Amino acid sequence: MPTFKYITVLVMAIVTTLSSCVLRPVPCFSVMEDGKMKVHEEVHFNASCTANATSFSWDFGDGSSAAGLSTKHKYDYSANFIVTLTAIRANKSESSTQVLTIEN
Repeated sequence: MPTFKYITVLVMAIVTTLSSCVLRPVPCFSVMEDGKMKVHEEVHFNASCTANATSFSWDFGDGSSAAGLSTKHKYDYSANFIVTLTAIRANKSESSTQVLTIEN
């Protein structure tokens, strides 16, 4: 019987170790526009260069947000906006930001 207790403890230790080995996401994204970005025009965002993520959360810097690997957004006024992508995998997340200039 002691052999079974040892095996159970060993299996529990392996499962605990594996669950803590979840890879951290490595976020990156591109803004897919040619030329200058203007008010009320769609801006396309793509996070396909991100590694180890299972979900994606976007903050466009103007109070709007979205989810998904790629998305699009229209800005209502000209300004410099800090766009944040948060890449998520299991209970781990990492963020990446870019400054986006929207002109009239």
